[in-house]
Amino acid sequence: MSSLIYGMSIILFLTGLYCVVVKENLLKTVIGIKLMGYGVCLFFVMLGYKAGSLAPIITEKGSTANFSDPLIQALIPAIMVISLAAIGLMLATCIRLYEKYGTFDISKIKELRG
Repeated sequence: MSSLIYGMSIILFLTGLYCVVVKENLLKTVIGIKLMGYGVCLFFVMLGYKAGSLAPIITEKGSTANFSDPLIQALIPAIMVISLAAIGLMLATCIRLYEKYGTFDISKIKELRG
């Protein structure tokens, strides 16, 4: 099951990379960047997953052998919030470019600029 989710995270990342590299539309590029971020976050969440593990709470026994990694669980929400702020900045830039040039097409913006 975990190999399926690893594969899905790689597919998400590669789909996002395809959108960033190939697409000429600025909004599709922003969506591609967001897909890449989701793929990376899913991959990191799966790295911290252990089958049959417990919540990372210290018990009287003091055993940490069967706990999932709490560091990844703490970092992923922070990464998602930072990613959301970056996407907001990218979308604001796209809106300003659309107001100035009247299009989201990168090649047309380059033509109108030059």
